[in-house]
Order: sequence, then structure tokens, then C-alpha cells
Amino acid sequence: MKLKTKVNVTCSVNGEVAPDSGKVIGAILTIVPLSNGGLKANIEYQKEDLTPLLSKTVTYSAEEVETLYNAIKSELTPNLNGVLAINEQVLFAFVIEMAQTFSIATSQIEIIA
Repeated sequence: MKLKTKVNVTCSVNGEVAPDSGKVIGAILTIVPLSNGGLKANIEYQKEDLTPLLSKTVTYSAEEVETLYNAIKSELTPNLNGVLAINEQVLFAFVIEMAQTFSIATSQIEIIA
């Protein structure tokens, strides 16, 4: 699953002091459901030319997953279940994570894959 900012954002490139400005691509590399009802995801951000910017692991508790679900359930595809439902919820969570990381609105992010 990949997202892209619709607007230029400022972010430091790994190992460089000066920030770079441009559109950013974000990818979910792995999703791991946790036994306590939470989720863990490994995500990566890159410049449009695929230069790595940031990689991190985000963990959501069961309570955070439930809160997120309640916040976005009206936007989810009806009657999805299993892996498809989890993937869609994680995608919405990733949009929120990316918006917070780069201080932009969720509407300034598009799904590209």
C-alpha cells in the first residue's frame, strides 16, 4: 500500500542536515496483528526519486485500533471482512500517520497503489 503527498513537504533526507522539500511517497512494508488486538506496521517514506527519507515502526494498541475504527467506519467499504478489512483500516491509519508526520491535512494525501 502506497500513499503520496499532493503538496510539497519539508523533511530531512537521511544523513543530511539541510531539509529537502518535495512530494513524499509513503509505503507500508509489513502489517502484524498483535495478540492483544493491536497492530504493528513498518512504514517507509521516500522522495519521488525513491531516495529514502525515514523508516519507522508504528504500534497501535487495541484501544487505538478501536478508536480509529470508530472514527473512520463510515468511510470503509461495506461488508469487507478478514484481511481486506484490516488492510483498509491500516491504510486509513497510515493516511493519518503520514499527515501527522508532515503536518498536512489528510486531504493532501492520495492513495497511489
